[in-house]
Amino acid sequence: MTYSHLKTVAAGLLAVAAGLLVLWSIIHVSARTLLQEDDARDTTLRMMVWGHEHENKILREMADAYEDLHPDVRIEVIYVAHNNYLSKLKTMIAAGDPPDLFYLQYDLVPDFSSLGLVLPMDEALDEMGSEWKDDVYPVLLQGFRFDPETQTRGEGPLWGIARDYTPLAMYVNVDLYEQAGVPVPHDGWTWEEFEEASRAIDGLGDNIYGAFMGLWADPLIAIIWNHGGELFEFDEHGQPDFTRPDIDNPGLLAAFERIRRLRIDEGVIYNAIGINRSGAEEFFTGRVGTIGPTGRWTSGLCEAIETFRYAVVPMPHAPGVEPRSPIMTAAWGVSAKGEHPEETMELVMYLSSPAGQRLLSSDGLSISINRTIAESEEVLYLGRKFEDGPVYLDIAKSVDFQLMPRQREFEDILLAEQNAAIRLGSRSIEEALGNIEELWAFELSSPLKTKTYPRMPWVSVGASLLALIAAAVTFVWWRARKEKLGALDRAHERSGLGFISIWVIGFVALTAGPMFLSGLLALSRWSAVTPLGEAEFVGLGNFVHMFSHDPPFWKSIWVTAYYVVLAIPIGQLASLGVALLMNTEVRGIAVFRTIFFVPSVITGVVLGALWLALLNNDYGLINQVMNVPLGWLGMRAPNWFGDDAQWAAIPAFVMMNLWGVGSAMVIYLAGLKAIPKSLTEAAIIDGASAWHRLTHVTLPMLSPLIFFNFVMGIIGSFQVFTQAFVMTRRGPDDATLFYVLYLYLQAFEFHNMGYASAMAWVLFVVILLVTLLAFRGSRNLVHYEGLKS
Repeated sequence: MTYSHLKTVAAGLLAVAAGLLVLWSIIHVSARTLLQEDDARDTTLRMMVWGHEHENKILREMADAYEDLHPDVRIEVIYVAHNNYLSKLKTMIAAGDPPDLFYLQYDLVPDFSSLGLVLPMDEALDEMGSEWKDDVYPVLLQGFRFDPETQTRGEGPLWGIARDYTPLAMYVNVDLYEQAGVPVPHDGWTWEEFEEASRAIDGLGDNIYGAFMGLWADPLIAIIWNHGGELFEFDEHGQPDFTRPDIDNPGLLAAFERIRRLRIDEGVIYNAIGINRSGAEEFFTGRVGTIGPTGRWTSGLCEAIETFRYAVVPMPHAPGVEPRSPIMTAAWGVSAKGEHPEETMELVMYLSSPAGQRLLSSDGLSISINRTIAESEEVLYLGRKFEDGPVYLDIAKSVDFQLMPRQREFEDILLAEQNAAIRLGSRSIEEALGNIEELWAFELSSPLKTKTYPRMPWVSVGASLLALIAAAVTFVWWRARKEKLGALDRAHERSGLGFISIWVIGFVALTAGPMFLSGLLALSRWSAVTPLGEAEFVGLGNFVHMFSHDPPFWKSIWVTAYYVVLAIPIGQLASLGVALLMNTEVRGIAVFRTIFFVPSVITGVVLGALWLALLNNDYGLINQVMNVPLGWLGMRAPNWFGDDAQWAAIPAFVMMNLWGVGSAMVIYLAGLKAIPKSLTEAAIIDGASAWHRLTHVTLPMLSPLIFFNFVMGIIGSFQVFTQAFVMTRRGPDDATLFYVLYLYLQAFEFHNMGYASAMAWVLFVVILLVTLLAFRGSRNLVHYEGLKS
């Protein structure tokens, strides 16, 4: 069989396989639809949750049990990862398609209740009965009360019924404690005792660490509380004043100084920076003595440990300071925009009933909101390697809600500065705390945050738009009537208009229309979770805030510019170099061309996951290779996204960008093939060297393609998003806060859609100006063969 016959057979088999795949897809989707129709019920309730796999399984079992009791109800459970949950929820609300029931975090209660996004639950609470109400821990009900009129927490309507809760505790490796000769602090301990135990365990070996402390907002607050500190000053009513961070609080200073000393100065606390093994991984492999503060969900993970014994102990506290733990909880929130509010309320009452609470408590990952169930033998003692129930119940006697400002920006400022001070060591504690006060005051002083604005005049805008469209149509019609065309020309004109009408409709509906709306939103303050009619007209307020009150905006500009300056020349040189290599006429060159091209079609998410492994600071292939020659010089490979991130993170992304040189290589290769061989042969006859042939023949002939790839590289480099989002998000000290990533955070995490629209227009103008400059600068550098006189 000849090669051409083989190609024909292979093509036929591929076509049959593709046809069978399409047919299977149609049958599969149709069958699934028919099965759903067979299971059609009068009411479908959507419940959106996050959680441990075992926890989600229990929720599904509870949903099935409820469906058995209510044959006319179908419950669709939507599982979302915790770190994406809030963004997903707000996006669904903004799209007008919210879940009927969802987890409502207590810090969202003021905003969601004030915006009318959730329904009050006082009637459901009354239906549950006084006996049930008296059995619920009072703090859990009070935490989800809020009065939208007076903006007072702990008062007014009840906006959610807590699902369950957990305080924070510490987990210890009992074997390491015994090897270090340190008693396990079952009855409590002080921070000084924690330090002594951590140092003793750290001294057991090079790969052993005394402790690991997670420092996201809630554990950080717990540590500060147990040093006797607070984040904010208090007003005369005993409420935190969220405009005045208490940066001189002795307990706050003591907490930061202790963590920095143990984590950076002494190296006793495992300091996971960048892409490497997490502290939890180190603990589960037996190399960390203490981990925390963390919640009861950690007990479920610890049950899989086979190599050492573990125990749960209270958090350390300063002498004279009463132990205190934040409450980790979320409530069932009922959407005010759901289609079935009454049925959803009934579902909440079932989930909160004793029967529902017993099921939820059976996994031992939290504590029931019902005191009777929480203190029952069946829930307290689950047959675990360490019975943690009594410990958590004891800690729960001194829990409180950790109140934070409603603006998400404060948490970002807090975590960024504590990262710099007690994780990276790039700033002193005093400087970091001073920055928290200064940046927060700067944020609150913005006119965009302090002024009251009128509603966006949508009626006037709509009327003006209609008048403009009518004027344009009238003008076109008038010009058309003035032209003297025959019947045939008129027919051709109508045909032409008909052919382009589909494109025009698509362009107006999918490009021009959204751009026009985005331009209007850039002049507004709108959260996207409320109707568009509630947008407020701020004029140029978004742009004023952007350029004068938003330091992360300027950081994103710097990060993006740094990437553009490196990525474009390096990427173009690499693409051109590979194309020159692939332009040789040798046997098997097509295979090499394919090898270089295929990686460029890999999607950004897959690429990000791949490079996460390659750049891992502990076991990544790139660092292992680099460390061999660098070790001879007494140096090491950079911690790309860790303590070296300020200078190394962007070069890492540039290195990743080289993975896709194949797409530009193909364009250059096509251009190289189009260069007449006679020009190269003439240069050889004239005695030109390979370098002179490249610079005086090849590059001038390729200049239009070089310019094209240069412009496309500019546009693409300004829009880096996927890899940064998947791999690092903002990175240490905002080292990877690319402009488009920050735009996304403003739009879909902070839900400042008006501000994000303003950022999008700034990006559009910048790219346009840079592209125009590139065109102007290319006049004497680009050689167009077809334009020769």
